[in-house]
Amino acid sequence: MGTEMVKSTQFDLAIATAEATPPELLETLQETLGGRLRPYDLQRIVWPSGKATTWEIPQAGGDTMPVKEIIALPILTTVSRQFWEKKSSGPDTTPPVCKSDDGERGHPTERGRELGATGDCRTCPLAQWGANNTPPACKERRELFILREGDMFPMVLSIPPSSLKVWKEYVRPLGFQGLPHWMAITRFKLQTATNPNGDPYAQLKLEFVGKVDPNQKEVLKQYREALMATFRAGLEATRLEQQAALGAPATPSPAAPVTTAKPKRPEFNELGEEMPLEE
Repeated sequence: MGTEMVKSTQFDLAIATAEATPPELLETLQETLGGRLRPYDLQRIVWPSGKATTWEIPQAGGDTMPVKEIIALPILTTVSRQFWEKKSSGPDTTPPVCKSDDGERGHPTERGRELGATGDCRTCPLAQWGANNTPPACKERRELFILREGDMFPMVLSIPPSSLKVWKEYVRPLGFQGLPHWMAITRFKLQTATNPNGDPYAQLKLEFVGKVDPNQKEVLKQYREALMATFRAGLEATRLEQQAALGAPATPSPAAPVTTAKPKRPEFNELGEEMPLEE
């Protein structure tokens, strides 16, 4: 990857040639969606179940198109968390009893609180690693907002816990060599892996294709900043609505950007990643 990384690769970055500025593009999308934009409002790529290695890409009219690989820019990353109550038997098809769209503020149901969810992901006992490196009961996922050639808006690819290491090992050398992951044209694929129990599953596979033209860096930065600000506003509005529905005073979130201090996540800092919803 090293010597190839200095070379720019042809990539049709539609936002670079659009008549509207990045904030104007996102404002148009907000209006279409009813006045706000949250991470889960965007189209989501379907991760296959079992050992299948084919993506399902959303299409117009609600259909999906199967593809074996996706070439795109991972322009933004955020963290989400979900906690499900364990069932004694049978498949679990119920919604999580607590979830977070930013990896910081959870929204536990009454049952979630009974099971120990506090709503503060940074200190919640369900989000902590246990003895002998036991994974947290509340599962972390990485939400990747990937921009394909010719697209004005990103799609969301949600990386499950079983593939988080793949993502971290991919972006680490990018950061060490001074290339932001949001400028790295990346090929997204799936490969079949096996868990310790011998069960096959689909694991993420990432390949570096090249970097975008340095002349497009500024428009990408503007787009990212506009996307971050839009997401923050949408998530905060949703939080206040949920707070009001529970009969609690609609107070601003303590995690809102009212100070220059930023919470730290060492596991992300060492990768050179930015945490967009923490700014």
